Amino acid sequence: MIPESRGNDEKPDNFTILIALKACAREMGEAVKVFDKFPQPDVFLCTSMVTGYEHNGDLEQALEFFLPNCDVGAH
Repeated sequence: MIPESRGNDEKPDNFTILIALKACAREMGEAVKVFDKFPQPDVFLCTSMVTGYEHNGDLEQALEFFLPNCDVGAH
């Protein structure tokens, strides 16, 4: 089950945990759906996705995900 985003009142921690759980279950397609539900991804959401791909042995996909999605203003 993927929660619907309610905008600014939704806590990114909930999405981060759900992404990590989906990644551990080797359900990266579902993890992407969770990521896409959050309107303003932060560094923790992006890290969860990249780490999920890495833990599933898909380093190329981790890089492909990181480049367009993870410019969250961290300098």
